[in-house]
Amino acid sequence: MIKEKTLLVDNFPFFKQKGQSIEKSVQSLNLIFVEPSGQTECQYINNQFIYKPLLWLKSIDLQNVKEINMIYVESKPTDLLKQKIYESFPNIKINFFHLFHFANYFFFELGQKLSLKNFTKTRTNNCFYSVATIRLPRYYLLQYMQTHNIDYFGCPFIEENMLKNFNEQIKNLSNSTEVIKNFKNEEKRPYGYIGQPEFEVKQMPLLADSYISIVTHYPWYDYVSHFYDEKISLPIAAKSLPFFFDNKDANKNLVDIGFEPYKGFDYSADSIDNFITRWKTNLDNNKKFLINNNDAKSIYDLNKDIIDKNYKILNETNWKAKALTEINSLPEKIKQSIFENTDFMEKSLL
Repeated sequence: MIKEKTLLVDNFPFFKQKGQSIEKSVQSLNLIFVEPSGQTECQYINNQFIYKPLLWLKSIDLQNVKEINMIYVESKPTDLLKQKIYESFPNIKINFFHLFHFANYFFFELGQKLSLKNFTKTRTNNCFYSVATIRLPRYYLLQYMQTHNIDYFGCPFIEENMLKNFNEQIKNLSNSTEVIKNFKNEEKRPYGYIGQPEFEVKQMPLLADSYISIVTHYPWYDYVSHFYDEKISLPIAAKSLPFFFDNKDANKNLVDIGFEPYKGFDYSADSIDNFITRWKTNLDNNKKFLINNNDAKSIYDLNKDIIDKNYKILNETNWKAKALTEINSLPEKIKQSIFENTDFMEKSLL
């Protein structure tokens, strides 16, 4: 009889199991979250975003499960998610564990590898943004940039069905107050069709030539926080100033992964619950920095010491050792469940 079961949630096809995935004998369930995937993203349902793992947990029979360990190895569950899980399973002991570097330390090693050593004194562009995979907040950002003639960005062509869905979601989420019209669905590729590793190298001078780099990560819709990757490590490596059009408190949470938060941008709209209102307000509140070189230079100069400090932290930190320190702080049972169920990249830490 299996009393304890561990699942790597990112790869487990739980929505195909029709409630038969957890054996009746299981009393302790370990759920490991390594990276964003179709299994762990948020699903747009009834005009709101729902966390898929929570949908799955609610759909299966957990009557014999006494304990669930939710283990995040490159992010942190928010208070909102914790509350929803506690409320959904009042008779089950729920434990949350999180790491910030175990599954993504290599992104900061990439920043070290591509870190620029020489910088020109004059940056010629106020802001730069490039996106490969389009998601709802990134589409909202792109149409906003088009509307306000912010031209220094790269993006792919958006499939018509996806574009239609995005427009419908924005309209519905905003109660029809925000309707996207006249979006120019054109791809902008500064280097044509090249792979991500090659683009990352070629992108560095573009970042270094811009006062501000717009940073967007995988959208977690307030269920998960502290998720960072090369989208922040490379701007730091180019000494560009990150503006977070991102998950809530992305700038403030930098302190938890070892960096100093930047100052001057107005992120007060992060407190707004409605996502469309939040995104629009955050962009409106900081628009002058994104459209005016003098304002961009002003806020860049305000952050010069922090930019230099974070650049130094990026290049002088042993990120693998930092990841090991984090995982060694976990209870032995949880640490072993991670090592036994994650792939070779994470096991290379051993």
